[in-house]
Amino acid sequence: DILAIYHSHPTAGPSDADKAACERTGLPWYIYSDEKIHELYPSGGKIPLLGRKFIYGILDCWTLIQDYYHYNLDITLPDFEYEERFWEKGINVYVDNYGKAGFTKVENPQEHDVLLMQLNSVIPNHGAILIEGNKIIHHLSNRLSCRDVYGGYWRFVTVAVLRHERFL
Repeated sequence: DILAIYHSHPTAGPSDADKAACERTGLPWYIYSDEKIHELYPSGGKIPLLGRKFIYGILDCWTLIQDYYHYNLDITLPDFEYEERFWEKGINVYVDNYGKAGFTKVENPQEHDVLLMQLNSVIPNHGAILIEGNKIIHHLSNRLSCRDVYGGYWRFVTVAVLRHERFL
């Protein structure tokens, strides 16, 4: 069993990524920098869905989907290993794994569905969640997570609608 996470930094103190990862793992984190050990403990608090800073693999579009399902629907979605810019390497992470996470492709989107999108890519490389009022929440790199109207560009780049088995 893993009891804690320990690593070092060349700069002072825990980063935003460390703080978010501490919450996500639920484990204590110890960071050595400036000749001392900084201790982080999970607070059990929820990381807000909107206004998140993008940190690849820690706070990104997939982790937003995971947290939305956990916080709002009490559904725990699995973690998947995916490398940064996976789509440029031809790795189809979303398509290869959505069935393992309990999702099925459907035609007509409804609230809580996951929308797979292709942003300047030949394979899906972004995910959003359809929420009430024909809006989505999503998290693009170099932007804070946000809410947008689901129409125009977002509808145009949507290539699949996924519904969790609980809602079939």
